[in-house]
Amino acid sequence: MRYPLLVLPLLLLGCASTQDSTSYAAMMAAPDEAFDAEARERLFSQLEKLLGRWQMDGPEGPVYIEFDLTAGGSVLRETMFPGTESEMVNMYSLNGNSLMMTHYCAGKNQPRMNGHIDDEGKLSFEAFAVTDLADSSGHYMDSLTLAFIDENTIEERWTSIAKGEQGEMPVFRLTRVR
Repeated sequence: MRYPLLVLPLLLLGCASTQDSTSYAAMMAAPDEAFDAEARERLFSQLEKLLGRWQMDGPEGPVYIEFDLTAGGSVLRETMFPGTESEMVNMYSLNGNSLMMTHYCAGKNQPRMNGHIDDEGKLSFEAFAVTDLADSSGHYMDSLTLAFIDENTIEERWTSIAKGEQGEMPVFRLTRVR
């Protein structure tokens, strides 16, 4: 009688593990042989152009945005308004032959965005999911276009969604400090 009682939890655990690994496998990127090394290099080299500290004029003086690499150099981290109550983080990474970004918002939700480079070299991202959104009519950032004006000037154009409709559209023009 003890043997079946010991085996049952192991069988249930095995079924749960199989289900989880199947779901996980479905979310994984294409196998390595499908990766286009040249496309991946082009995408990530655009991100690396952002490395450093950037500044823009705010109503109460200069505000900063910082870009640095993390995760063994495979992820670009953007810290917006570091050290303030409005601090937010964006994490940019490759997913197969495309870009992904997660915006960790001061609004306490996390839009996940797919991205690409357009013909003009702009990085464009559009939300495909939002985690921790209080309700479907909640406010979240829906898109980002990042344009390289010159080597030391960039522009971030954000679009938000509020109550299912386009909301604010903040534009940040940033100058490289270092």
